[in-house]
Amino acid sequence: MSKRKNLGLLLVLFCALVMLVGAGEDDDKGWTRLDEADTSHANAATVNKSEFTINDKDRNEGYTKLRVRNHGPSVRFTEIDILYSNNDVQKIEMDKVAENNEGTGPIDLKGKMREIRKVVAVYKVVGHHRAAGKLTLWGFK
Repeated sequence: MSKRKNLGLLLVLFCALVMLVGAGEDDDKGWTRLDEADTSHANAATVNKSEFTINDKDRNEGYTKLRVRNHGPSVRFTEIDILYSNNDVQKIEMDKVAENNEGTGPIDLKGKMREIRKVVAVYKVVGHHRAAGKLTLWGFK
């Protein structure tokens, strides 16, 4: 190949890399980290629950979407329960496998801006992993 073709190919690869890195940065834009839960207690043989309690500062904020992100061994989310400040409960059933650094994706909340008191993620560990991990809860205004 000529030097010109090599330079052109290198430029295309560089542009693709810049776009890929930029897309990852924008993934959290507008999202607020609300809480995290340790999953080292999780057992592959049983259904596990992790509870997120929203602190007073964030509880008084209104959110339109939530997401739960996995940081550890793969998990299969089966349900997300949301307790709002007015004691309404929203149960969301799902069948979503999340690998490390993946999650549920955005979950739309009932109504417009909702104040959240507590969230419970119900999941099973995929495989026979006993490695430590955590789940993080994120809110979007």
